[in-house]
Amino acid sequence: MTTRQDRPKALRTTIGGNPLSRVFKIQKETHTLGNVLKGILLQHENVNFAAYSVPHPLTEEIEMRVQVNEGEANDAMKDALKQLMNEIEDIDTLFDEAVEDVQMNAMQD
Repeated sequence: MTTRQDRPKALRTTIGGNPLSRVFKIQKETHTLGNVLKGILLQHENVNFAAYSVPHPLTEEIEMRVQVNEGEANDAMKDALKQLMNEIEDIDTLFDEAVEDVQMNAMQD
């Protein structure tokens, strides 16, 4: 079984420089995650810039640039990732409830 330590890092960030601005390299992801994360980041109260790019169309990697007014860009990214995970859990719950409803209605018919 693969443990967390055995897996290659999927998220890397620039080191040093200004903590208000960071570039995050996210491997094995494409426009799907980039666009969603950008949208969540732009809703964050301290984020004044969020954008992503795909460095090469044949690689599954995005680069997400985050700039904040105060605090650290790392914290804004962590908040955005936590919010995304919560939203995914909510969608999963709603989906399971909808499947149960359909199954119950099918049994009653």
